Amino acid sequence: MTRTHSTLLSLCLLLAACQDTGRIKSATEADLVGSEAAGSAAYNQIVTDGIEQLLASHSAQHEGSAPMTLAVMGIENQGAEELGDWGPQLYEVISTSVNQSGRYRTVNRRMIDRVLSASNLRQDDLFLPAGRRRFVETLELESDPIQLLLFPSLTTGTTKSGRTSQRDTILTLHLIDMVTGWDDQFASKVRKEYKKSRH
Repeated sequence: MTRTHSTLLSLCLLLAACQDTGRIKSATEADLVGSEAAGSAAYNQIVTDGIEQLLASHSAQHEGSAPMTLAVMGIENQGAEELGDWGPQLYEVISTSVNQSGRYRTVNRRMIDRVLSASNLRQDDLFLPAGRRRFVETLELESDPIQLLLFPSLTTGTTKSGRTSQRDTILTLHLIDMVTGWDDQFASKVRKEYKKSRH
């Protein structure tokens, strides 16, 4: 083997050794805890806890077993971390949690976005009675009207002490009655600790 071939072989082996690897995690394994951002462990916990407790509280205040239709609006992120690809996934997790509750069901997100566009409405306009009426009229679901609007928002608060910091991530869920405008609210929080290594 020539010196050139030996060098190329060594380089190929080095590159192969440095390649990233992946595997499928089992359903019983815990979510990965992110070292720099909230990640799976944080988001999945606050969404599941928040939706379950909000809908349980709302259902207890409204007797009967008839299903209630709600529209999940886009997630408002006021926190320090960019959501990135977590935005669409969080929306799906919220919608799935609502539909699995038994009494509540959601309207398709694409339909909601199209109706907002066609009626020239922003999400904030739905806090006004006139905006809600225009939204319902454009949607034209007379036989199965939307009764509730769900507005999720994320906020964060960070505390630092030397090389250690704690970030509290809060998911606030506002459940708005389409007719009265009354607001049922629930906030779910998860705390994460970060440590910077010495250089």
